[in-house]
Amino acid sequence: MNANKRILSGINIRESQVKGWLEKRGFNGEYLLVSTKSDSVYSKKLAELKTNQKLIVDLYTPIFLEKELTLSKWKPQDWLTRFRNKEMVRKFLRRGNHFLVANHRQRAYWLETSKSLGVPVKINDISVLPTGTGYEPRAKSQEPRAGQPKVALWFGGIYPWMDPELLVDAFSRLAPKFPDWRLRFLGGFHPDTGYRKLYQRVESLARSKISSKQLEFIPWQPENNLGKYFKDAAFAVHLAKSTLEDYYAHRVRLLTLLSAGTPVLTSGKDVISDLAARLGAALRTKLDRESVEKDLIFLMNSPEQLNKMNKLCPRVEQEFIKQETDIRLNDSNHLT
Repeated sequence: MNANKRILSGINIRESQVKGWLEKRGFNGEYLLVSTKSDSVYSKKLAELKTNQKLIVDLYTPIFLEKELTLSKWKPQDWLTRFRNKEMVRKFLRRGNHFLVANHRQRAYWLETSKSLGVPVKINDISVLPTGTGYEPRAKSQEPRAGQPKVALWFGGIYPWMDPELLVDAFSRLAPKFPDWRLRFLGGFHPDTGYRKLYQRVESLARSKISSKQLEFIPWQPENNLGKYFKDAAFAVHLAKSTLEDYYAHRVRLLTLLSAGTPVLTSGKDVISDLAARLGAALRTKLDRESVEKDLIFLMNSPEQLNKMNKLCPRVEQEFIKQETDIRLNDSNHLT
C-alpha cells in the first residue's frame, strides 16, 4: 500500500523513519520496537532471530509508564501482568546489540529502568535518534473564509494519559458565546493502538454537551488526507495528564501539527511541548477548567497572536532534531 494512503499512528511513523535511516547506513540486521506483549509482531520476531543476527531495539516509548496508567494496584491479575511485562522487556534488553530512543530524557529513563530490571544497558549502547513527521513545514493564514467556521482541533489518539474530557467541558461552556467556532476531533481511535471504549466515552460526552453544528468527529485519516483537516484549524489543543509518561514521551502528534503550521495550546511537560512553548509556537495552559477556558478565549479572540505563532511553527521540528540527536551507533560493531 502507498505510504501516503496508510492510516499511520505515531508508532508507524517512528518505525518507518528509523527503518529508512538504518537502511541508508547499510544495516542488514533486524530492527524491532520494544513490546510487553508476547503475541506482538515484535516479540514473535524476537523469538525467531538467529543467534548471529544483529538486533537494534527501539525503546522510544516509556512503556512501563504507559502500562502503569491502565493497571490497578490491588488486582492480583494486574500484578501478574506487571511481572510478565517486565519479563518480556528483559528479553529485548538481553538480546539487543544497540538501542534507540527519541530524546535525552528517554535515554536517562532506560538507563535506570534497565538497571532496575537486572539487565543494565551502558550509555554508549543507547543512541538518541529523534524522528520528525516527514511533513513539509509550511505556514498558513489564520483568517478563515467568510462564513467558514473557525476550528479548534484535537488531533491523534485518545489514551488514558490524556484529558480530552477537560477540553470538551471547557469548550461546551464557551460554545454559546463563540457560535462561529467548532471543536474537531481528528483521529481519536486507531485500531492498532486500542482504547476504543475510552474514545466512545469521550465522543458520547461531547455529543451530549456540544451542538452538532459546533462539533466534528473525523475518523483517523491516511497521511495524504490530513492537510485538508489541518488547513482550516486555527489552533490545536493537547491536554496531557501530569504523569511521568508525559515527561518522557515523544509526541509525534505535536510535531505533525506544528509542521503543518498549526499552533498548539498544550498542558504537556514533554520535550516537544517545552521546545514549542520556548520558541513561541505553543501556548502553555494548566490542567484545570478555569485555565483551559481562559486560554481558549484568549486564542479564539487573537487571530494576530495565532498568525505570529503560526510563523514560528516550522522551526520546532528542525530545532528538536538538532537539539536531541546523539548517535552512539558504531557502524562496524552494530550495523553489519
